Amino acid sequence: MHDKMIDHGLDQTRLATDTGYFQVIFPGPGDNVERLRVPTGQTGEIVPPSAQEQLNNRQKKMAALLVKGEELTSQKCEKLFAVTRDTTNRDFLLLIELGIAEKKGAGRATRYVFHRAK
Repeated sequence: MHDKMIDHGLDQTRLATDTGYFQVIFPGPGDNVERLRVPTGQTGEIVPPSAQEQLNNRQKKMAALLVKGEELTSQKCEKLFAVTRDTTNRDFLLLIELGIAEKKGAGRATRYVFHRAK
């Protein structure tokens, strides 16, 4: 639900108990209807905002390279971003978890490509 709200340009849901009851508050756009977004895929947007907000600048650059069709390896990212193998592995795990990257191969032949939703 959190991701869908952000993907549509809305604030995340809030929980409250100030009335003595458990409440889930779904904030709308208010008077600013322009902030509403059409869901990803219908606007040509490839990586949803809810995924983008979880990425740091390096991971956003990695995602952009994947979207352009480049295959990435840990070694390539280590050199490109001057980071360690552990850092690239964590970055790839997050990109896979968010549905942006897909792992191909194993061992030294491991590479990462853009994950196209089926």
